[in-house]
Amino acid sequence: GVLHTPTKWQLRNYPSIMQIYQNRIRKITRYFETVESERKVLLTHYATCRETLVGEGEEYLDELGRDLSELFWSCSIDISIHGHAHLSNVRSTKIGKTRVYNVAFPVTSGCTRIEL
Repeated sequence: GVLHTPTKWQLRNYPSIMQIYQNRIRKITRYFETVESERKVLLTHYATCRETLVGEGEEYLDELGRDLSELFWSCSIDISIHGHAHLSNVRSTKIGKTRVYNVAFPVTSGCTRIEL
């Protein structure tokens, strides 16, 4: 996954973290632009939209994920699944045709079943 703003720990321990994140976005985009599949599913650790971060502290939002909703639209992603947002009170949302799921265990209190 990708963060909007790296954590202080990441910046200290991975000086090139911003370049790493930029490369990840390029790889993810390139993959979804070229793959031909009946369903496109993006699975990341970090949140992929702000809508599933409701309930998290405003000051931490940039360190919980990065808004990839433009990618959802441009690459016709069907489902985006992420964790990391432990205090959110939103389990899922829909952005365009993309269903986004926050499957962080503290939020769901168990496993999440997703019908394709």
